[in-house]
Amino acid sequence: MIEDVHRLGGFGFAAHPGSPRESLRWTDWSAPIDGLEWVNADSEWRDEPRLPIARALAAYLFRPAAAMATLLDRPASVLDAWDRLTRGRRVLAIAGSDAHARLGVSHTDPDVSAIYAPVPGYVETFRVFSNHVVLDAPFSGDAAHDAGRLLDAVRQGRLYSVIDALASPGSLSFTATSGSHTAQIGDDLVSGGDVQVRASVNAPPGTTIVLFKDGQRVHEVTDGVLETNGGRDPGVYRVEAYVRDSPGGPPVPWIVSNPIYAGFPRPPAMPVADSVPGSRIPARVAEATVESGQNDRSTLEPTPGDRLARTMAGQPPIAWSYALSPGTPAGQFAAIQIPVTGGLAAFDRVRFRVTSPMPVRAWVQLRAPVGNTERWGTTFYADATERTVDLRLLSFRPIGVTSSRQPPLDRVESLLFVVDTMNFLPGASGSMRLSDIAFVR
Repeated sequence: MIEDVHRLGGFGFAAHPGSPRESLRWTDWSAPIDGLEWVNADSEWRDEPRLPIARALAAYLFRPAAAMATLLDRPASVLDAWDRLTRGRRVLAIAGSDAHARLGVSHTDPDVSAIYAPVPGYVETFRVFSNHVVLDAPFSGDAAHDAGRLLDAVRQGRLYSVIDALASPGSLSFTATSGSHTAQIGDDLVSGGDVQVRASVNAPPGTTIVLFKDGQRVHEVTDGVLETNGGRDPGVYRVEAYVRDSPGGPPVPWIVSNPIYAGFPRPPAMPVADSVPGSRIPARVAEATVESGQNDRSTLEPTPGDRLARTMAGQPPIAWSYALSPGTPAGQFAAIQIPVTGGLAAFDRVRFRVTSPMPVRAWVQLRAPVGNTERWGTTFYADATERTVDLRLLSFRPIGVTSSRQPPLDRVESLLFVVDTMNFLPGASGSMRLSDIAFVR
């Protein structure tokens, strides 16, 4: 999903990473996410005892936004995870309302109860907190142009969050200088000596500004402007501001900024050339067979001249066509199965070339005779442009219930290419051409 978001020019935030419900919680911190929700309104009420929730429901009738704010805490584990990520690369954080305006009697996600109340309402939810984007200049009045400027500023991390239900309006000024260089929220700061940090907020009396460097509290000030010397070492700086008597345990911050990245060289990205493997063994495509659901179709077809064609792996290309039966999703699938003898412990990647007349996302799976046969998989994208796909075998994740999180490479018996209703519509059909399928190290 992240790969498709980036391919289509999008920008993705990991949703509700602090949810107490495991089925909703984001957990893969190795994934190349662009950002995360440092606070999520839906997650915040789920970890509260019944009494505070009952009090909030009663107060909601009179002061809805303030009542919902009483259920907020400082999500320490999420903020710690964010701080760890930003030490290695740029990662943004926003506040997410996750508004549904639906309070039902079911305990399922999503809630499909026929009986529900439309609370908390959208307007009331959106008044709890907001994200502020810092622009270089006011909007021009040209909607298309201004939209582009707004999204560019978000991509650069020039934003901070304010819990408006605690105090409003909230604003933050956050800058850092080093030598002759100056940076604001979201910027890289070129090292030119000691880093001088300055932060100020328009705040009610008793507000405290806290400066974090690489996730550690390094300085704070109450009722004043925060100014400090951060030293010469590279560091990731951000601030949190707290109003007096903020709710939560630990108290929720009133303002959370995105970082300033000081002293980190960021060279321009260079295209990555295909690496030359140390060892390579072609997959046994001559022994490939097809699998499919009862009413689905999976067919290997001769390609023109394929009896003479030999690719880099010494194989003829595979021309695969498939179709899923129409109707509601009910386990429809089509697959190619390529046998593996002796497992894959000697290899760390599978590599192949692929084209498809239509854009498609499909599975590559490993199957092992563990228990009643278990599978691990990852996905790839294909379209009319031929591309090389190179996948780490240990990046394959369990499909269904498995005895281990990673595939037991020494016991793998099959390599599978699969289309199913995870990424394909019932009743749809397609094809792809696969070549140079090999296991490499």
